[in-house]
Amino acid sequence: LDMHTMLYQANMKLFAANGVHEACQAAVEIIQRCTDYDRVTTYMFHEDKHGEVIAEERRDGVETYRGMHFPAIDIPDQARALFI
Repeated sequence: LDMHTMLYQANMKLFAANGVHEACQAAVEIIQRCTDYDRVTTYMFHEDKHGEVIAEERRDGVETYRGMHFPAIDIPDQARALFI
């Protein structure tokens, strides 16, 4: 696909999403397709600062992180501030 077509399809997929989780899943699929990375994830921070992988797109054979929770200490406050 050419970039224009891919961006159009991405835009349609994002607008059709029902809620944040579905939009995040659409976004990681689009980013993985554009970048060809082995894994693309969306990470959500909870009130207590721990994180959860809420969306993921990955190559076959790559272990999933979807649904996994990680302690707040995994991402220092300075780094977290860049993402919030």
